[in-house]
Amino acid sequence: MEESSAQWLELDSKFGRFHRARIVENAVNQLGSQKLRKIYRGAGSLAFPPELMLKMVLFEYLQGRTSPAQWHRDAGEHDAMKWLGRGIRPSRSAWYNFRDRMDSVIHELNDDMIRNALDDGLTSPVDAVQDGTTFRSAASRHQTFNQEALQKRQAKLDAVIEADQQQKPVEEPLPKWIPPTPGGRLDLQGRMEVAGQHLEQKHQENREKPKDKRRPEKNIVVSLTDPVAPFARDKAKTFCFLYTTQFMIDTASLLILGYSIAAENTDAGTLAPMIDRVQNLVGGSLKRVSVDAGYTSLLDLMDCRDRSIDLLGPVQSNSFSARKQVEKDSRKISRDDFQWLEDEQTYRCPEGHDLFLQTSERLKRHGGRYVQYQHFRCPPKFCTACPLRERCTTNPEKGRVVKRMDGQELIDRQQEKMEREDVKEIYRKRGQTIERSFADAKSHRAFGTFHGRGLSRSRAEVGLLVMAQNLLNLNRLGRIAETSEKQAD
Repeated sequence: MEESSAQWLELDSKFGRFHRARIVENAVNQLGSQKLRKIYRGAGSLAFPPELMLKMVLFEYLQGRTSPAQWHRDAGEHDAMKWLGRGIRPSRSAWYNFRDRMDSVIHELNDDMIRNALDDGLTSPVDAVQDGTTFRSAASRHQTFNQEALQKRQAKLDAVIEADQQQKPVEEPLPKWIPPTPGGRLDLQGRMEVAGQHLEQKHQENREKPKDKRRPEKNIVVSLTDPVAPFARDKAKTFCFLYTTQFMIDTASLLILGYSIAAENTDAGTLAPMIDRVQNLVGGSLKRVSVDAGYTSLLDLMDCRDRSIDLLGPVQSNSFSARKQVEKDSRKISRDDFQWLEDEQTYRCPEGHDLFLQTSERLKRHGGRYVQYQHFRCPPKFCTACPLRERCTTNPEKGRVVKRMDGQELIDRQQEKMEREDVKEIYRKRGQTIERSFADAKSHRAFGTFHGRGLSRSRAEVGLLVMAQNLLNLNRLGRIAETSEKQAD
């Protein structure tokens, strides 16, 4: 459909200046098409213009329609889709193919949007918020395989494939899970091998944990359709296969400055890489980051110190841990009741007795990093005669033990900082900044479960979600700036 045609002009007249289709049109035009066209370079026959397909996809995301099958239907039924796509009608498979190819460029396109906003003066990030949320994988939570079950299926499938290769008939009826064609069986065999590798890796990680932290081996499972997705409890407290997504959002503009997605069920180790990426994008202007207790470990505090970032977040304190603390015996003497003697490098108990350094240990943390712990013990002769022994230790004959991390002073200073009223006032903005973005994704964009399987497709979907949310925020910021200019005139 040519832009000079009567049909396109009629459609064009339907959309006002602030219609979402018009917002998408203007935003994608600013990005240009050079990077987008790389996704089809050397791919064979001439493809539909990817900039037109991106406009249509972003409009669908804004409408809460994130399925390529839905894009295919809407391309021929909705006026906005016809106008944005100039009448193109890609096939259903072409939409899926486009979604999958976007993983290679979507991060660059999102970065370009932020750079344009910086150049236009719409944002100047100084204060940001980071948090993570989980989205369900497309893999069924009702089809899980532990190591024993997977090995049984692999043995059965290998026997059938061997019979195929020797051109021997299969004597017994095939189970329904075995594909009817030799090609399908080989494909399933490959996926089983990948699943087995990930399952073995998970078992290895489980064996490296302390005994009280290990999971029963039968409960370590994978999916054959999405082997890399971890099986864990999501925000709805339901066990399922999922991916964890991280957002870093500018507190002032509400733009998503950076994002990442990982096949893990933890926020550990994500803060420093996100800060580095965002700082590189915004020219090092970021000075402060607000987080929850999942990002204030000793390693996180060290990383932020080394990067001159003021980290705001509670240490070992959130709604769940606070509730557990209330349930504990309030008369119990904790480590905080012991006095740390800086010069002597040891603790002094509430009764005035100095502890001695008994031993040290290194504990592994996420990403192959370690933290060093020191164990200080009070001499048993003091504990057995101590009037506080019932509240202090369960084994006075061995003496009370207090653990301290190397770098504990960073955690102590963080706890003191978070008690200041000026810090509390700033920190109150964290929830209203980050949670509205997650709520928008899951409620307004209907983004609760990925449509594509695998980490690559999931990255593409999150990237499109971020771009759609930033489109709306940039439009809002532009309108505010335009109104301010008119008022100044």
